Amino acid sequence: MDANVILRFLDGRPEGQARAAEALFERAQLGELRVQVHPAILAEVVYVAASPHGLGLARTDITRVLSQFLTMTGIEIDDLPGVLQALQIYAGTTVDWVDALLIAALAQRRVFSFDRHLLAAGAAAPE
Repeated sequence: MDANVILRFLDGRPEGQARAAEALFERAQLGELRVQVHPAILAEVVYVAASPHGLGLARTDITRVLSQFLTMTGIEIDDLPGVLQALQIYAGTTVDWVDALLIAALAQRRVFSFDRHLLAAGAAAPE
């Protein structure tokens, strides 16, 4: 799945592509197909959704719409609970999307970083 399909669905523009995206996701909700969202694609969606040259959405709006989208029947993404947690972190902080994902992952794995935000959240500094 390309990021543009998700973005057209979220934005509703251009109308023809938005309707095609809606039809695709309706088919997924009906169980006719499963739509796999790759984490790299989600990173692009977050970036474009937040960009003033893209959709220009606030972090809380991005979190709301992507949480609703990712929990729709027929939509699949690896580690959905971790992604939803990362969306909450993203909405409530100024960290970028990738750092929000890493902070969410700290509960399940060791993360090495020099980034002060990640270190404050529990990442380990390489020695």
